[in-house]
Amino acid sequence: MIYMATITIPKNLIKSEDLVIIPRKEYEEFLEIKKEERGRVTEADVLRWSREAKKLKKAGKLPLFKDLIKKEYPSLAKKYNL
Repeated sequence: MIYMATITIPKNLIKSEDLVIIPRKEYEEFLEIKKEERGRVTEADVLRWSREAKKLKKAGKLPLFKDLIKKEYPSLAKKYNL
């Protein structure tokens, strides 16, 4: 015979609409997958960046590449006379 424990969680402890309970092993596997995905660039990311760059350029707020090099890498800017 299988006994399943019933757990009642008061609504005032739940801050969101849904609560999901999963085994720790599955949770840790999920975290590993998410950690690996963080470093990946997706097509959606590139498209979003492209839209943002177009808006900045149209507004005249997109810095020139050489200005970024001067600001972020002054030794390179000096080396290449930027």
